Amino acid sequence: HATLVFDYRGIGLSLDGRLADSRARLVDWGRLDQVAALQWLLARSGAAQVVLVGHSAGGQMIGLLPNHDRIERVVGVAASTGWFGGMRLAFGLKARLGLRLLVPIGTLLKGYAPTSWLGLGENLPAQVARQWGQWCAAGGYATNAVRAGLADDFHAQVRTPIVVLHAEDDDIANPVTVRDLLRTLPASPRAALQVRPRDH
Repeated sequence: HATLVFDYRGIGLSLDGRLADSRARLVDWGRLDQVAALQWLLARSGAAQVVLVGHSAGGQMIGLLPNHDRIERVVGVAASTGWFGGMRLAFGLKARLGLRLLVPIGTLLKGYAPTSWLGLGENLPAQVARQWGQWCAAGGYATNAVRAGLADDFHAQVRTPIVVLHAEDDDIANPVTVRDLLRTLPASPRAALQVRPRDH
């Protein structure tokens, strides 16, 4: 299969310059970067459609893509809204503390979000982390970008089948937060499959 693996603006090999200087936003990862990556792959491969296999943010933003109809199906791996209200109380409080207090303070001090310090993956552009915290606090993930007027809304138009795989012991992508994501795509055939680590 022709396959494209890419980094979003402001991270990995798509970071141009210093992280503190990046003006990337989380909404841009969906409405610009995923759109461009999809168009590039379609043009390069000659395929009519593609399968999107996305971990976390990679499987969360199809509702922001005007070219969503070129995706045959989505396989989300640990894709959810990360909604704080859908997490166990203790972990939800920890997530709020991290994304709504510690990361913003770290951003003020460093000019970027020091998320690796909290065990949340690589460090992020300040605006990416800010939106991440806002979207997780509100639920509905990328629909928050639409409500804020930052992106066009294709959520109700998406008819692409989506399956989300999430681990039984995942505190972030759990049954509640996965359902919160799937509800944002009301016209899509959708399913969630919980994986039990002890079975593998």
